[in-house]
Amino acid sequence: MYTLNALARELFDSLVGGRIEKINQPEKDEVTFYVHAGGKNKILVVSVNPNSPRIHITTEKKDNPYIAPPFLMHLRKRFIGAKIESVACVGYDRVIEFKLKGRNEMSDETKNLIYVELMGRYSNVIVCEDDGIISEALRHITPENSLRCIMPKVKYELPPNEKRPPDKDAESVLKGFTGGDVAKFLTSNFAGFSFATASEAVYRAGLNEVENSLDESQISRLADVLRKFYTVNDTDIYAPSVRFEKGSATDFYFAPYFSSGYEFTRVESLNEAVRLCSVEKDRVARLQNEGKALNAAVKNALKKCERNLGAARQKLIDCESMDETRIAGELVINNIYLLKKGDSELTTVNYYDGKEITIPLDPLLTPQQNAQNFFKKYKKMERTVAICEKQALELTSTIDYLNSIKTALDLAENTEELVEIKEELIAAGLIKEKQQKGKVRKPKQLPPKEYVYNGFTVLRGRNNIENERVTFHLGADNDLWLHVKDSHGSHLIIKSEGKKIPDDVIKFASEIAAFYSEKSQSGNTVVDYALRKFVKKRPGGAKGAVIYTDYKSAVVTPNAHKECERN
Repeated sequence: MYTLNALARELFDSLVGGRIEKINQPEKDEVTFYVHAGGKNKILVVSVNPNSPRIHITTEKKDNPYIAPPFLMHLRKRFIGAKIESVACVGYDRVIEFKLKGRNEMSDETKNLIYVELMGRYSNVIVCEDDGIISEALRHITPENSLRCIMPKVKYELPPNEKRPPDKDAESVLKGFTGGDVAKFLTSNFAGFSFATASEAVYRAGLNEVENSLDESQISRLADVLRKFYTVNDTDIYAPSVRFEKGSATDFYFAPYFSSGYEFTRVESLNEAVRLCSVEKDRVARLQNEGKALNAAVKNALKKCERNLGAARQKLIDCESMDETRIAGELVINNIYLLKKGDSELTTVNYYDGKEITIPLDPLLTPQQNAQNFFKKYKKMERTVAICEKQALELTSTIDYLNSIKTALDLAENTEELVEIKEELIAAGLIKEKQQKGKVRKPKQLPPKEYVYNGFTVLRGRNNIENERVTFHLGADNDLWLHVKDSHGSHLIIKSEGKKIPDDVIKFASEIAAFYSEKSQSGNTVVDYALRKFVKKRPGGAKGAVIYTDYKSAVVTPNAHKECERN
């Protein structure tokens, strides 16, 4: 709560006095308000995703659904053109209250409240009238499912919290300490404390983690720290900080938490800290969640193909005696004058290799019928081999294609890429397209990834659809085409523009090709490159499947070269 309280103060300074010009709901659990405040356009993100609930100002824009959800329509009706009058943390919990003033259809002045509750899976966005009556909520909660009822026409109540606020008579609460873990005492008795924040308060007050008791001096110091934490924006403690781990922002605080022993990086504001820690985490989580169904479809299709391929190969193994069966029939015919009904075997010389052979016979059949049985088995095996060899080739090709989609899913960096992959799976009949009412926005065609290096433009496809587009629609005959050898991954084109492409540019593009492939975690990776005119679509192959000649190879270390991305 302390960090959120400090963040609310930042939002107050940044947004109060501003007008809401546009509202979007790009995700079912995320709303964005476009606010013009202080002469600048700002985007306020409110996400109640259970895995990453957050509120902050961002520069990232997301596409809006073609059909506006009911909650978004409610927000637009009430708040387009509304002025933000106040932003504050309320109730000593993770709840931020927005007070807004606007006008209705009759141009009468209206006042409304928006409560943003950021409490894990209970997170919510609730719109209220000025008197606190709920007009709508992103998530409706009935009394049977909660201690509170969050429904239209019900009086809004803050989440119940029986703990004491830290800014009111903290000393009297601290006098009740009878020994033990001081931080645990704080989290049990004061509202809004995480254990990490409580430990930092203990550390800054100069206390031990475990104390037998607290004297008046210790109580005074600790109470002073608690009050400073609650109004941290106005103190010398305030220093928004981010903890990085392996190059990624993992957590943020209103100040470095020295008690943790971690190293922190100072950032400009808590808004920036939230953005650094949450946006990427949220993107990855949403990507994984949205990609689950696609990954499952590909995984199930792969299992089915591999099972069928195994069955086809087993049948081919079973038919390896096909020629022996045919020869047995021929030998029975050639020696039929020596046989009679009731014989159980024929011993003769195999004229193909000159060796003696014993052939089992069915004594219930005539020699002629035994010979016919061998030829029938041979013909059946011959048909089975022809069918199974064709099936094995098709299944091997399909498995290769499915693995290329799996690689594209593993390398996908945003939901737009997943949409393209989903369209490909629908076209391949691997998943069914859901029927939607009304108009459906067609997925926009993403441009390929573009890089600029030493005056040359490099284009990269991110999936089979884009690979085909990059290679055969955007690549000219004398451009250079690149792809990791014997592996799935991106197709790249270096635009030559009539110039000779230097070796360092080829190496640069090869490193990108290696990174965006199955071999991205490898050390040295072989990348083939050839003029685009020597690259052809594989006859009867799936999207993105090619054959190429007149190529050379480079051995490189995978590198994303994000610094050279243009889009």
